[in-house]
Amino acid sequence: MPDRISLLCSCHGHQPIAVLAIDLVATRSLWRGEIMTNETKPSSKLRPPLSWYGGKFYLAPQIVAQLPPHRIYVEPYGGAASVLLNKPPSPVEVYNDLNHGLYALFRTLRENPQDLVQRLTVTPYDESTFAEALALLDDPQVSLLVRGWAFYVASRMSVASGQSGYSYSVHQSRRGMAQCVSGWLSSIDDNLPRVIERLREVQVMCRPAMELIDRFDSQDTLFYLDPPYLPDTRVAHDQYTHEMTREQHFELSCRLSRLQGKAVLSGYDCPDYARWYEKWRRVDIDVTCAASVAGLKPRRVESLWFNF
Repeated sequence: MPDRISLLCSCHGHQPIAVLAIDLVATRSLWRGEIMTNETKPSSKLRPPLSWYGGKFYLAPQIVAQLPPHRIYVEPYGGAASVLLNKPPSPVEVYNDLNHGLYALFRTLRENPQDLVQRLTVTPYDESTFAEALALLDDPQVSLLVRGWAFYVASRMSVASGQSGYSYSVHQSRRGMAQCVSGWLSSIDDNLPRVIERLREVQVMCRPAMELIDRFDSQDTLFYLDPPYLPDTRVAHDQYTHEMTREQHFELSCRLSRLQGKAVLSGYDCPDYARWYEKWRRVDIDVTCAASVAGLKPRRVESLWFNF
């Protein structure tokens, strides 16, 4: 994780007009003058229930600081919900994702948290449990609770939360147990109760993003959109259950150009986005990629586009 990031600001498709070095422990947001102190460093933010490819946990403070006033808040591509979890609650909030595992987990955290936490509390951290969770995720007949449990287990017990290999550790934590087991217990005992409380008033949905935009678009609505990265702009190509083609990204840009509400869009700058969002304001954030090729984690520029 970088301890400093650089932000480049541009307006209406022009070249960046400002460069700022941002300290993640103590920083001023670009437009509001708010200060992140030691009390708001990344370790004290509300962590999502699991890690997710393209997740915005470390960028959440910068994104939240730039959100305008709104009554309705919608995330059509919810993922791990790092931004939603770390923003002040709005009167109406909607989390949406087409991934059935994510949907089951967030629905269960929202509607049946006691049973989920009780089941997780007695779940051992071991490879057989991991294998059981993977098998249950392939069973279309399991209940929402079981699918949510299995998705959480498979994500938390896998390498890089990718559900592709069991994660174990030979290192001991300060709690006198393996680091992976310590992290597992802390996520259940310390973090999940906070996530559950934050999700109490959030609507959880599993609908196509364009349908959701049509349903909730209004002058009072703010959309935060974090769609799958354009395939040509990323180093990993097998991370999403539901991919988006270049044509679908273009269709999204056409719909957003007619938006009544306000929108913040995350992605990597590229020629297509430069054309499609030419009239939008852009902020570039220099970060280190979580995904890597051959063990290398290149630095990339994550961009935010604003239609206001």
